[in-house]
Amino acid sequence: MVDTGNWKLETGNWQLAPRPLIVAHRGARSVAPENTVEAFLRAGELGADGVELDVRLTVDGRLVVHHDAVIAGEATPINRLSLTELRRRHPAVPTLSEAMAASGDLWVDIEVKNNPTEPDWDPEDRAVQVAIEDVDRIGARDRVLVSSFNLPTVDEARAAGLETGWLLPRSIEPLAAAGEWPGHPWVLASTDAVRGAMAHEVVAAFRPLGIHVGIWTVNDADEMRRLARAGVSAIFTDDVELAVETLRG
Repeated sequence: MVDTGNWKLETGNWQLAPRPLIVAHRGARSVAPENTVEAFLRAGELGADGVELDVRLTVDGRLVVHHDAVIAGEATPINRLSLTELRRRHPAVPTLSEAMAASGDLWVDIEVKNNPTEPDWDPEDRAVQVAIEDVDRIGARDRVLVSSFNLPTVDEARAAGLETGWLLPRSIEPLAAAGEWPGHPWVLASTDAVRGAMAHEVVAAFRPLGIHVGIWTVNDADEMRRLARAGVSAIFTDDVELAVETLRG
């Protein structure tokens, strides 16, 4: 069992804090470059419960942490570069293993990027397969959530026995999704999708199903308080310091 003092997780049994988990979106990106070792280290130092990061696959089958399919200033997508070449050009881009190590004992949401509109689209879902292998090699199943906008990607992670969350596309209303939920333990929705009283309704719809609700990306203190009162399980934020002050103060 993992116990950070703020949340506990036993296999198959989430025990959350009496407030939403504070999840550093791409690390503590308000004080460090996003999706870097420094950002993940700083997230822990600032008091986050977890981090969210984005993974993409290199041409030689290594998972690296970066949000976009093509790094700014490049013409070649990440999936056409070897890890050696990518790191030669962009040494600050970490591997998943390096990012996990920098996150210490924090909860880690591994968002697997696999979008049909992007140049690294892979219907075979090799990235999630490598993510499962990396997580098992590190021995980190008890502190990992695998998420994606691509439902088959999270389905594959769930079939492998990992904790999973479906990132709802903005085109899907959370309440409509609750009616035909595909069984993943987490629903991850944008803050735009749960405005006003909607957050209470969404939590009420998913809670009887045993599903946790996570909301991204929340950088306003009043919004954090509103979502906490509604009973959401996790708040993803760019501003860890604000979230800690707001939700733990």
